[in-house]
Amino acid sequence: MALILFHGDKGGTGKSTVCKAFIDWCLTRDIPVRNVDADTRNPDVFRMFNSQIEAEQIGLKTENGWADLIDRCAEFVDTSNIAVN
Repeated sequence: MALILFHGDKGGTGKSTVCKAFIDWCLTRDIPVRNVDADTRNPDVFRMFNSQIEAEQIGLKTENGWADLIDRCAEFVDTSNIAVN
């Protein structure tokens, strides 16, 4: 499993766009990938892919959110890559 983070504090820089492109790239190559969308105000990556792959929303502004992310990593360590935007 790889954990790929698309992160930055400034909005409008293309993080979600690059994450979408990465997920699409994985899908076209049959590379297992999951999505964790941490953009709680505009979860557009989640909306785009939640019918195609395992996707969920987790707010990472709290310790509990980070704990949930670590739990997902442990759960899918042998089966899937996780793209977090």
